[in-house]
Amino acid sequence: DPDLGIAALWYQRSAQAGYFRGQCNHAGILAQRGRAEEAARWYLKAAADGDDAIRRSIVHALRNANAPALRRARAHILARYAFKTRS
Repeated sequence: DPDLGIAALWYQRSAQAGYFRGQCNHAGILAQRGRAEEAARWYLKAAADGDDAIRRSIVHALRNANAPALRRARAHILARYAFKTRS
């Protein structure tokens, strides 16, 4: 899908520029593409650079993750940041 490719490029650029929402979206695309280790690094960066809302979004997105790297990222975010989640 050409639109997804264009979106992926802009999310990557946004992530590399330091925007936490771009980091999160870039991570999501990487995870969908099976690049779990790289996705986990970007999710952790987004959690570190972002706010509680993005952390909740990440925790929610990773609630059923199968890849060990993504499960570790979720556990790290839950352990590191003090916020309440229903996930």
